[in-house]
Amino acid sequence: MKKTFLIGIVLILATTLSAQEDKKELKMKDKKKVDDKMMLNPDIFLFPMEYGDSSKISIGDKLVLIALENDPEMVISSNNERIAKINMNKAKWDWLNMLTIAGNINEFTINPAAAGDEGGTNPFYPRYNFSLRIPLGIFGSNSADVKMNRLTWDNSISTARGRKIALRQEILTLYENYKLYEVLIGIQIEKVEDAYSYYKSVEQDFGNQLVDIEIFKGASFSYNEELERKHNMMYNQKAAKIALESYLGMSLEAALVYEIKTE
Repeated sequence: MKKTFLIGIVLILATTLSAQEDKKELKMKDKKKVDDKMMLNPDIFLFPMEYGDSSKISIGDKLVLIALENDPEMVISSNNERIAKINMNKAKWDWLNMLTIAGNINEFTINPAAAGDEGGTNPFYPRYNFSLRIPLGIFGSNSADVKMNRLTWDNSISTARGRKIALRQEILTLYENYKLYEVLIGIQIEKVEDAYSYYKSVEQDFGNQLVDIEIFKGASFSYNEELERKHNMMYNQKAAKIALESYLGMSLEAALVYEIKTE
C-alpha cells in the first residue's frame, strides 16, 4: 500500500515537472518567434498601426500615427529618403554615359555607281567600321558612386527612423502626462472640497468665537494651498494637451474620433 502511494506521488511529480518543462519550452518558442519578427522588422513593435497590426492598436499608437502623417520634418525626411534612393538607382546606370559608340560606312558601299562598280564588286575596304570607347576608370568610379549613394540612402532611412522614434516618445509622453493630470486633478478636487468644508466650518466657529484667529488663518491657508495645487495641475494638463495637439495638427478630441486606415 505504501509502495503504491509512493509510486503515485512520484508519477504526479514527474507529470508536473514535465508539464512545466513543456510550458517553459513553449514560452521559449514564442519568445524566439517574437525575437525573429523583431529582427526582421523592429519598427512593427514601435509602430504597429503603421504596419496594419490591429492586435496592438491603442489610443497612443493612433495618436503617434496621426502625428507622423502631419509632421513637417517627417515629410522632409521621407522626401530625402526617396531622393537618395532615386540618386542611387541613377548612379547604377551612369556608366552608360561614359561609353562612346561611333561608326561609318564606306560611301562606295552606299553608292557603288560612284566608283564605277555597277556589278557590286566594290574594291574599297573597309566597307564599314564601328568603334566603342570605354574609359578605364569607369569600373572604379561608377562602383564608388553607387556605394556613396547607397550610404546616403541608408543615412536618410536612419534619419527618418530616428525622427519617428523621437516623435513617438514625445507623443506618448505628452499623452501619458495628460492622462496622469486627469487623475490627479480628480483627486485634488476632492482635497479642495474637503479643505473648503473644513474652512467653512472653522469660519463659522470663529464667528461664534469658538476658535481663535490662528486656527481660522490655518484653515484658510490650507484651503488656498489646495486650490492653488488644483489650478497648477489644470494648467499643466492644458499645457500637455496644447503641446500634444501641436504635433497632431488637430484637437485631441478630434484625434480620438479620427478614423485612420490600419492596412
